[in-house]
Amino acid sequence: MKRFLVFILTAISCIMMSQVLLAQDVDKKAVLEQADAAKKVKDDLIKLPTDSLKPWKFTGVIGLNASAAGFVNWAAGGKNNVNGIAFANLRLLYAKNRLAWDTNLDTDFGYSFLDQAEDPWQKTNDKIVFTTKFGYEGPSSGM
Repeated sequence: MKRFLVFILTAISCIMMSQVLLAQDVDKKAVLEQADAAKKVKDDLIKLPTDSLKPWKFTGVIGLNASAAGFVNWAAGGKNNVNGIAFANLRLLYAKNRLAWDTNLDTDFGYSFLDQAEDPWQKTNDKIVFTTKFGYEGPSSGM
């Protein structure tokens, strides 16, 4: 047990020493140049007129997931199957002046084919979630 403890402590010490020895030196000049460039970009972004930006933004993900399982010489309980799920997660956002309207649609639809005589096609997923929010930001109070 004592040898095992010594081995563990030695391994931990070697790992810590390698981290110290392989640490990177920081180039202060390069860091300052990158900070100045970031500040310039930030100042340029602040100068953009907000009226030119589009108030509507549409984002989302649409996809299809599929899987299959095949069993050969399998004990009772396993069945060959093929599964598929189509999904869509969509978002529509309107933001202009003091108004905001956020709409989300989250859907899933899945089917499974089982290698069996009775009812081989079975629905596995069925989801529709629709949410919408509307907001108005009133004038700020000078507290």
